[in-house]
Amino acid sequence: MTTTYQTKHDAKDALVIARLIKDGCFSYLRIFHEVKAELRTGSTFRESLFKERNIIYNQMIHWLDRYFPEFLQVFPSFGKMALAILENTPFPVDVADQTVEGFMERYRQREGLKCPQKPKIQKLIEVSHYAIGITEGKPMARIEIATLVRQYRQLEQEITALTEELTALVQTTVEYERL
Repeated sequence: MTTTYQTKHDAKDALVIARLIKDGCFSYLRIFHEVKAELRTGSTFRESLFKERNIIYNQMIHWLDRYFPEFLQVFPSFGKMALAILENTPFPVDVADQTVEGFMERYRQREGLKCPQKPKIQKLIEVSHYAIGITEGKPMARIEIATLVRQYRQLEQEITALTEELTALVQTTVEYERL
């Protein structure tokens, strides 16, 4: 019994391409110019920034799952306050011995948060007392999470700036008025 394996070679590829052209099974390449080319390039880059930000986000979630899983009960998303706390006091032991007023004052002065949310801080201090995360490797983990937070903030700023640029560009197109 002879088994025939499908092979791939240039002569076969040329034949396949010739058949597709003969049968009209192809599409024309669309080359964009001026603003449309800028929009396409910008939106592709914006998408790559989103992917990069999601990678950083997932790394921070992984870190929290290991060291302070209860943090996500208090801050399900990474807003300004959550990022400030992660960057400066990322471990339950950093939070557990704080008073609510002292914690709020620290973040008002140090991070420029105008109005830290008292109920969230109370809950964070409460959950830090019964935290189940690991306690080994904290010095390097502290450096890692601070670095991830800075990268996350940087990507957020870049995405915002790029979105504003793209919005300004799309407003110059004829189609913008119709859309």
